[in-house]
Amino acid sequence: PAGGALAVDREGFSAYVTEKIRRHPSITVVEGEAVELPPGEVIVATGPLTSDAMADRLAALFGEGTTLNFFDAAAPLVTFDSLDMEHAWFASRYEKGTADYINCALSQEEYHAFWEALCTAEEAEVHGFEDKYAVVQLRRDNAEGSIYNLVGFQTHLKFPEQRRVFSLIPALKNAEYVRYGVMHRNTYLDSPRLLDRYYRLKKEPRIAFAGQMTGVEGYVESTASGFLAAVELARRLRGLPPADFPQETAIGALALYVSNETVAHFQPMNINFGIIPPLGYRVKGKRNKNAALSQRSLEIIEARKAELLR
Repeated sequence: PAGGALAVDREGFSAYVTEKIRRHPSITVVEGEAVELPPGEVIVATGPLTSDAMADRLAALFGEGTTLNFFDAAAPLVTFDSLDMEHAWFASRYEKGTADYINCALSQEEYHAFWEALCTAEEAEVHGFEDKYAVVQLRRDNAEGSIYNLVGFQTHLKFPEQRRVFSLIPALKNAEYVRYGVMHRNTYLDSPRLLDRYYRLKKEPRIAFAGQMTGVEGYVESTASGFLAAVELARRLRGLPPADFPQETAIGALALYVSNETVAHFQPMNINFGIIPPLGYRVKGKRNKNAALSQRSLEIIEARKAELLR
């Protein structure tokens, strides 16, 4: 639990998925860097941190001006045992949910000293109150609760500067860092110009793409794009027609947005009710309306599933 949301134990989750993949009888894992696209049907899911060699290969395939990028950042991680809990306490996020965060307090003088140090700290090159005056919140980053994330502290300060400046927060004076904040470039495709609704390359449909590199944003959205690309590829190999998830479903709406040529200035997109067609009738209350949209989607998926299984 992370306040009103859920946090994922990165190591535990990735280990679980990796084990499932390796144990699956229909999957062969070949380790190594892929620098070329293999022949035949292929789904490219190299993520937004695609290696330079593969990125160059894709750029040559697409042509100039067909890939986009933005800079993303990761916040530092510190160990729980190194925190000074005399200057910190467990609390909820925005006073909602359960006390799953650690609040690190600063007095007014401490805050101004921190602010001054932060504004004058040396940056790395880039290839953004109450009685206690201010608090910094830490969110648990693994299941054991031994590592905490400095919420909102994504930064490109140099590593020694991060330690120096963040140690001005009393609770973090002796913090042990297991990861410093870093910035990196995320690369994604100009998908409305390149891909169809099945995430296939329009000019060479044997090649499909999945995950954040398609311009979907978020873990669930990335999984959904891979699911759709895989289902359509499997049906195509069997000589079956496409499943065609319609726009009334989240999976279909996201794929249709990503492949919509009328989207002039394409930016990574999370799934949201704004890209799903309205109900066509009035429902009082946003929560009730969204529930009705979700129910309609589920009914459509169940109908399509029954149709496809005939």
